[in-house]
Amino acid sequence: MTLRCELSAILPLLFCLVASSAEPQRINADAELAAAKAAREKGNSDEAFYHVDRALAVDPNLIEAHFVLAATADDGCHPNAQPGPDVRLCELAFREYAKVLELDQNHQNALISLADLSYEFDRLDDAESNYRKALIVNPNDPEALCGVAAMDLRRSWPDLASITNGEINQQRRARFINLPKCIDARRRNQARIDEGIELITGALHVRNNDINLLGYLAAFYWLRGEIQCGNQRANSADRTTAKRLDRMRYERWKQRAQSDWLQKCPPAPNPLTRWK
Repeated sequence: MTLRCELSAILPLLFCLVASSAEPQRINADAELAAAKAAREKGNSDEAFYHVDRALAVDPNLIEAHFVLAATADDGCHPNAQPGPDVRLCELAFREYAKVLELDQNHQNALISLADLSYEFDRLDDAESNYRKALIVNPNDPEALCGVAAMDLRRSWPDLASITNGEINQQRRARFINLPKCIDARRRNQARIDEGIELITGALHVRNNDINLLGYLAAFYWLRGEIQCGNQRANSADRTTAKRLDRMRYERWKQRAQSDWLQKCPPAPNPLTRWK
């Protein structure tokens, strides 16, 4: 009876001591993470790496610390740099985004960022997979909507462009939509083109000033016109819509609206007006 009373008095004290010893670690990890985020925002990658390493030393499973580490490495990766990207930083970015998703498979920013980085390195299957996962997590995320649409265009464009050797030629187009091979091209590409139009239209409801989205929508309508097999009127209507959207995109570009671009969606093709 005496022993039980003594334990009942000691255990709460031990709990308080453990809790108080753990609390400073939590505070320190959060403080280091906050410092890392602030350094990254200022463009000071070395300082960001220093603080995020300290945060992870305290808590190796701190999800946001792994994300900041990945994003900071991504900032310095520069996939299109000449003579080449910083392979060490690029590999670190891939690895840390994957770590974030290992800890939280629905981490939206990690899904979008990993998809975008994969796209830059032509890892198209990985890019599409992660964009689509992000779209499931948040069906209204304009980055995810645009990203999946970008993959649809990336898959369809080469197929249709190869038919006309990448040229926009009215006589050749008129012949093509009346040929049997138009039906095959439509079968291969219609689902992706229709999905792309639906997704970009949804993204424009959220970000109606994004000229990149207008560029995608113009391209999708242009491609849909290419597979309006045997229907010259539908072909002309889609091309007219594409040109109207392209002009709208150009007018907004002249107003310097490009600053409103989504950051984690690949750029749309060059304006259609440059191809005619």
